[in-house]
Amino acid sequence: MILSYANNGMNGCIVASDLLEDYIRKNYPKMKITSSTCKRITDPEKLNNELDRDYHLVVLDYDFNNRFDVLEKIENKDKCEILVNPCCVPACKNRSDHYKVIGLEQIAINEHMKKNPANVPYDPDKFAKQHSEYKAALECTCEHRTIFEIKDLPTHISPDDIWNKYVPMGFSNFKIEGRTFDLFNLMEHYLYYMIKPECRDNARLVFLRNLRRNGVIMVNG
Repeated sequence: MILSYANNGMNGCIVASDLLEDYIRKNYPKMKITSSTCKRITDPEKLNNELDRDYHLVVLDYDFNNRFDVLEKIENKDKCEILVNPCCVPACKNRSDHYKVIGLEQIAINEHMKKNPANVPYDPDKFAKQHSEYKAALECTCEHRTIFEIKDLPTHISPDDIWNKYVPMGFSNFKIEGRTFDLFNLMEHYLYYMIKPECRDNARLVFLRNLRRNGVIMVNG
């Protein structure tokens, strides 16, 4: 249903599954297809092979960030999308499992909603027990790290790095992750990347006042 609504030649999908990709290409040929970082492609040769395929964009694995020996040799830099603020541990052994378990839980929640009345809550602890083989991924707390905690990671890319290093190399597509961050953490990521340093404090105040005005946060006087 979502694909049919979005199938107007202007939208796209990010895919990690070959099965899903084949379905989209067959039934929605106008859809732009992006190769997901969830594929965990960490071999430079395999990356270049992926870039040679019929993708609108290929989202690079975080572990390529600041690997300029690899980045310089990429042939289709205009097709690369770089995640600039990864919160995951570099070279994390559980990253692929983490991506997989997110997908499995989405399926589990969907099945729960089909089978139960709206007032029956989904039980994440039950899911965790059923998928104990992914214990390390399920217990990971990296997604709760703030922008201030990830700045020292070797995979971090600052706004200055984007303009002074990556754009001159030929990269032009950059991505901020964080759709599951809490509101204030996400706000700080956006302020860091999208607001000039001299304007951030004022922008933060405007943002917080708007949240209070709309009842998102309450202040006791």
